[in-house]
Amino acid sequence: MNRRFAAVIPCFNEEFKIHRVLDQLRQLKVFALVIDDASSDQSAAVAKEYGAHVISHKENRGYTS
Repeated sequence: MNRRFAAVIPCFNEEFKIHRVLDQLRQLKVFALVIDDASSDQSAAVAKEYGAHVISHKENRGYTS
């Protein structure tokens, strides 16, 4: 894991898309932090499967999450 670089990824209902970004980051060995903004799908679970650290909000906070 490349600890010199990190990607912070805001996410809202991206279950079927987030894996694309996380797969690229994993190949580059970049630390991924996903901020799940109260998604109603499995976005957080998918992010965890791809090795991302996930912070999940209980309520949608919009762009300021």
